[in-house]
Amino acid sequence: SFGDTKGIPARVARALRRNVMRVITSTWPDEFDFRRRDSIQIRGDSFFLRYYTGAATPPVHMDISVDAESGQQVANCIIYLTGNPEVDGGETVLGCLPSCSRHKCVCKATRISVSPEAGKLVIWRAYDSDGILNPLALHTALPVVKGIKLALCLKVRRRMTT
Repeated sequence: SFGDTKGIPARVARALRRNVMRVITSTWPDEFDFRRRDSIQIRGDSFFLRYYTGAATPPVHMDISVDAESGQQVANCIIYLTGNPEVDGGETVLGCLPSCSRHKCVCKATRISVSPEAGKLVIWRAYDSDGILNPLALHTALPVVKGIKLALCLKVRRRMTT
């Protein structure tokens, strides 16, 4: 990552948040409730990514952080700011865990590779409807072969109720 998002103008952050929430609720209408329990904080909880030729890429990981005030991270969003044809490589790869019979996947057959394209929004859930970790949320980035890949990463959080 190369920078936080505290400097994003408030009106830009509001518009971005509103549009991402609209996509999420239209895709999963019964899973997310941004009026009561779910939130996206553009300024502060999000961050920018920058990968370039020769830069290290992250290990395979799952984003499921917990924040005492904002709650559990339940979904991830990437908005690519650069991409084809200026960038070669740098795909985001969503994979799966070995032996995940609940989701009926076979690791080598279930990898999803997303090429960066400026303006493209990619969203994936960290958990399924039953609260079980989603094996497809295990992800990484492939090395950039040419150019600079820039992206904005957003976290969708759910406030925990007791």
